[in-house]
Amino acid sequence: MIKLNKVTRLAVSALALSVSSAAVATAGRSVHGDRHKVTFDDMVKIPYNAITTIDLSGDGKHVAEDYNRKIRIIDATSGKVVNDIGEGVLPLWSPNGKYLALYSIRNGTMQLWAWRLGAPSAWQLTSFPHGVDPDPLTRVSGFPLEAFRFDWSPDSSKIVFASRESYAVRRAENEPMVLDGTSSIDSVLSGVFTRPGIAEGGVVESSDGWRFDVRKPDLTRKLVNRLHIVDVASGKEHTVESGPGAFFHPVFSPDGNMIAYASIAENTKIVTAKSGEIRLLDLRSGRETVLASGLDLKFQPRWSPDGKRLAFLVGNYGAKPTIRIVDARTGHQLKDYALGIFLQNYQWTDDGNGLLLSYVVDHVKTLGRLSFGKDAPKPLYSHIGYFWSRAGDGSLAWLEPRPNSEEMAADSEIFLGSVRGKARRKLASLAPPPKHDLELGRIQTISYRTAAGFDLNGALLYPPDYVPGRRYPLIVDAYPQYSGAGWMFPMYGNQAWAAAGYMVFKPYQARAPHVWVNCTGAADYCAASKGPKGWDTMKDDVMSGVDELVRRGLVDPGRMCVYGHSNGGGVADYLITQTPRFKCAVIVAPVIPNWTGEPLLYGEWGMLSQWAGVSPLDDADAWVRLSAVFRAKNVTTPVLLADGDDDGSFLLGTIEMYQALRYAGKKVTLLRYPNQGHVFEGAGLRDLYNREMAFFAKYLRPDEDASTQAQ
Repeated sequence: MIKLNKVTRLAVSALALSVSSAAVATAGRSVHGDRHKVTFDDMVKIPYNAITTIDLSGDGKHVAEDYNRKIRIIDATSGKVVNDIGEGVLPLWSPNGKYLALYSIRNGTMQLWAWRLGAPSAWQLTSFPHGVDPDPLTRVSGFPLEAFRFDWSPDSSKIVFASRESYAVRRAENEPMVLDGTSSIDSVLSGVFTRPGIAEGGVVESSDGWRFDVRKPDLTRKLVNRLHIVDVASGKEHTVESGPGAFFHPVFSPDGNMIAYASIAENTKIVTAKSGEIRLLDLRSGRETVLASGLDLKFQPRWSPDGKRLAFLVGNYGAKPTIRIVDARTGHQLKDYALGIFLQNYQWTDDGNGLLLSYVVDHVKTLGRLSFGKDAPKPLYSHIGYFWSRAGDGSLAWLEPRPNSEEMAADSEIFLGSVRGKARRKLASLAPPPKHDLELGRIQTISYRTAAGFDLNGALLYPPDYVPGRRYPLIVDAYPQYSGAGWMFPMYGNQAWAAAGYMVFKPYQARAPHVWVNCTGAADYCAASKGPKGWDTMKDDVMSGVDELVRRGLVDPGRMCVYGHSNGGGVADYLITQTPRFKCAVIVAPVIPNWTGEPLLYGEWGMLSQWAGVSPLDDADAWVRLSAVFRAKNVTTPVLLADGDDDGSFLLGTIEMYQALRYAGKKVTLLRYPNQGHVFEGAGLRDLYNREMAFFAKYLRPDEDASTQAQ
């Protein structure tokens, strides 16, 4: 269950969005000359959220950035592109600044490559038959690419990284699979489903570092994350066999003699791991030392500049981690920082007296400095992108969305600053300035107070030809704890909905039981959405915003529909059981409509118990009250459900909701799309868009021709 947090601006403002797009045939009349209203074709042509990574060379002279899987080298003084490396992701400069390492799929599979500064081309370092293949869930947080992170040796001669190794499972032909308390959760459902998903016995992988893919398991083999070292000059690679465990997040010590890395038991699924270790491997003797063990997952180790201390993160999968600092020789705990914030990345400061942190608080992404002895980090720069880098001279480089850009990497800029904060300068833009060929609806931040007394914000998208004083039909995009960006993402289609004459409202600070762990607000604000009572909070958060729109005379309360995908689908599933005010609901790949159903089948009881606030073994009734399927008789809203046949546990949940609504005698249609997963693509996405537009028109504009809306 993927959960993203993006920047929100809490001041009331009206923003006119500008989005770059290739010219397309005019659809609909416009009062703005050559500009035209947004269509489905416009949305799919825009590289939405094409995540970009950057790295600043140690001397601060060059920035390597990958945009849309194309790596360029930019001069840090002039901002000019001085080299084009070609296809690749996750560039990382060597300590001596002479080499750049990267991942590339240019030869078909994900392999490590290297490039020498000024050389005409890069060369391939690894040749894994299946490609470099770390368990993408070892990202712990962030994107699948986080599991691919690697590290240079201090002398710039070697690279250490993680990838799975295959080991034979010896079992006679008719011998049963014996499962006990030490068995892998992944193995329990292997071979049961013809189309296994992430939680149904499939092998989770990421073929390109960005996507989550699933392949069928080989029941005669088991996969274990191991460490690998490759020599950059010779290309010679070897697997580090340093004892039992699944290994990830390796880093070289400053003197190059040690590697620190995270470890969990081989048969443990990392999302449910209750314990973990930080280990050290002495490359001279081959001796392995457990530096930290015990309860809680441990991950992302970082050496202090002098190599005498080691920092790492401690906490449950996806939770707000504690930063722990220990003596690198003895493991003696020196400091513990439970900051209560979502950390995205961290590094030691050059003087070793603190840490640089990127984190999210109150929906705002910030880069700050935590000085030892202080209780909280000091903000340096705000509204930064996910990826940032620091040079040896103290300079910083980061990505920042262009103002009013929908926060797409396709419309971001590279900035330079310093660890001292204050001044910053724009180095380069990742995309040409917008062409202004689309007529977009304006977006207004709507502030409102809930019945429970919380002051929240949502975002309202107006039709581009909005007429003041007219009440419009409303579509509520129910994705919770989100920034209110993503208006051009074709899976949602918000700007195309507005172009068809609908108001679109995102109550992006709305809370819900399945996302309360993502909450970045005050403690009482977040706690109110935990457990079964959190659904009442969700209804209050969403419907109070809707009521504010009605009060302002903007929307027609008799013509409202709700749309939800993934986490938003989980909200929409339950919302239609609590209120009859929506004329229709489109729900795509919803999260856990039945907490007592498929989540228990795939074994992630611990993670779900954390979200629910209670174990089903202690309070089964709480899990029933969390489940929308048991409230299906309350639904009066016609429902269009959709999911992809490759969506694993999400598809099972979608089917459970369909069966409940059907049994209750409700108006429900289920669309199952072959060869589609959690996020639709291609012809399946276009078909879904056309069907949902016709569905909206049927219930919100019954007297109009629905065919004119599906463009």
